[in-house]
Amino acid sequence: MRATRRMRVVEAMALVAVLCVGACKSNSKASDAKACEADLKTLRTAEEAYHAANNTYGTYEQLITAGFASDSGTNVLHTVALSGDGTSYALPGTKNCPANYTSAPN
Repeated sequence: MRATRRMRVVEAMALVAVLCVGACKSNSKASDAKACEADLKTLRTAEEAYHAANNTYGTYEQLITAGFASDSGTNVLHTVALSGDGTSYALPGTKNCPANYTSAPN
């Protein structure tokens, strides 16, 4: 009788664990998406500020040097790709953040 009760308790605990893991994964995906959106918005703002100051768009390194972006180390969600003449830019996503943006030429 005791073994049966223990088994039911263990089964119940396993079920709760499975439900918790599923809930955590969906929360993680939602927060990853929000981080991607925030990074995209921050870089777009940085590019527009850099453009206002320099009349051209900047590389990621130029944005950091000018103080319009911060170095996020290895956690880069987007990269910066400039057109040859610097009149437009693209923010292609990485494997961690597939969202992207391409500006219209000025």
